[in-house]
Amino acid sequence: MSKVAGHGICFSVVASLILMALLGCAVAETPTPPASLTPSPTVAKSPTPSPSPYAPPSTITLWTTEAFLPSPDTSTGEVMEGIYQGFREEHPDIAVQFVPKRPYGKGGILDFLLTASAVAPQTLPDLVTIDLSQVEFLLGKEILQPWDGLIPQELADDLLPRIRQAGSKEGQLVAFPFQVDIEHLVYNPSLIDSPPRTWDELQSQETTYVFPAGGEEGVNSFLIHYLALGGSLVDEEGNPDLDEAVLTQVLEFYREGYEAGYISPSVLDLKSLDDSWALFKEGGVAMANVSSQHLLMEGAGQAYAPLPTKNGAQATMARCWAFVLLTPDPRRQAPAAEFVEWFLTPENLTAWAQASGHLPPSRSALRLAIEDTGYRLFARRQMEAAYLRPLNAEIAAALQQAVVDVLSGNATPQEATDQVIQTLH
Repeated sequence: MSKVAGHGICFSVVASLILMALLGCAVAETPTPPASLTPSPTVAKSPTPSPSPYAPPSTITLWTTEAFLPSPDTSTGEVMEGIYQGFREEHPDIAVQFVPKRPYGKGGILDFLLTASAVAPQTLPDLVTIDLSQVEFLLGKEILQPWDGLIPQELADDLLPRIRQAGSKEGQLVAFPFQVDIEHLVYNPSLIDSPPRTWDELQSQETTYVFPAGGEEGVNSFLIHYLALGGSLVDEEGNPDLDEAVLTQVLEFYREGYEAGYISPSVLDLKSLDDSWALFKEGGVAMANVSSQHLLMEGAGQAYAPLPTKNGAQATMARCWAFVLLTPDPRRQAPAAEFVEWFLTPENLTAWAQASGHLPPSRSALRLAIEDTGYRLFARRQMEAAYLRPLNAEIAAALQQAVVDVLSGNATPQEATDQVIQTLH
């Protein structure tokens, strides 16, 4: 073979290889036609959030009840929405995540707090609204942070003393109250010239008096009479410590009134203050224990008075709700305190009180919230004389059973007292 021929063969092979490579590239760059004309499904994408005109907000978490949530669906929700929107406008760098919880019982706020503090404290919220009587159960968990130094002192000083004291432990404000409900009497002036202030006055009137005695709230009425006579509930260690003589005295008053008829036979059928209010509105009784919320929401023009007690001393039971701070991180405490301070301004607290029917616990908001001067002064005096409802389920159950046993004739007052003491020891 000649050299020229050899070079020609080599050239042809190389050229062929180059041509194949070029064709291969052309095939790879040519798009493959679809196998079908049916469009493939698209995956929905989350909308891209609009850029924020300010720095990312510091989001604090608030555990609260359904009634406290911002919402356009209820009157309280609308007010809360307005309060919160005003807060965001003033504090665009702070957001609040509202997490609804049940107010009481299994799966309620206290239940979740006790569980989380024991097994997963890192899951605790920054802020909580809670029944003030439940705060006692959290004191030993070392999770409560004092409000002192975080909330302006003038807001704390504006609280009614009795209510502020209830939220304070060892000189520090650990729960900041924002609403109060009290119990008092409503009566029919056409049937009663003057409402009774003492048990003797009640016994001398030929009228009927009702209070809830058949359910959980029934023990409240009993406790008002019991505590007004100086009765105790627990000792310094928190153990049950009831006064047998006072306990028997109140049960005797119940039995005598029930048998004489001035305490209505229907009291065992009443399980709540709502039931008591409904019976009074129907005209079935001359006077009844009700909540201040009943008067504020639908009781305009009703006659009211303090509850009758043994010696006429003013006494009532109050249920308070308060803000509790849990986060120990100062960087989170500050925005949480900003929100609470915003809510507690007299204007915002007044708006909440008027929408919800709860009493505001501060002097300035109370003046704004209740236009009726007579009822405002009455409510303030009652709050100053109020006992905070103790949340000891064991004591409450024992006392409730004693009331039922005496009123139903299953036990004498002394027998019912002995059973209470035996149950609690």
